[in-house]
Amino acid sequence: MRSLTSPSGSLRPPKRDARNERAKSILQNIDQYLTTDLVLVETCQLLKAQFGRGLAEFFWERLRDSGVRIEAILRADLDAASEIGARFPDESFSLIDRTSFALMERLGITRAATFNPGFAAYRPRRGRKRTARDFERRAQPGLHGAQTSDP
Repeated sequence: MRSLTSPSGSLRPPKRDARNERAKSILQNIDQYLTTDLVLVETCQLLKAQFGRGLAEFFWERLRDSGVRIEAILRADLDAASEIGARFPDESFSLIDRTSFALMERLGITRAATFNPGFAAYRPRRGRKRTARDFERRAQPGLHGAQTSDP
């Protein structure tokens, strides 16, 4: 099963994190990890800002050696992200969130492993590969995921 994942999922969550066990449980059920180039850059920038360049570089080296597939965001994904923003003016989806939604629709990815609750709130437009009915909210504390079933 392919899932869009935050690249931080490839590193073991800190033991002090209350969501650690739930995250490990979900990540163990994913066959192929995939993230986007934009999520990767955002994660590296956040790590560098919060913890310094050394940790950001360590993260990047671990990710490169992990086998995580890094998918490039295309112009079509950026255009779709703009449409998503217009369709959901009351949501606080970031550009990274919206491009991730667009990529998931484009590639037919059916699950997302993330701590971002926006993924549970998003509903794809009718007429696309996935319909609003296909996305199910997994209301489990801490880790949110959007899951679809093949039509």
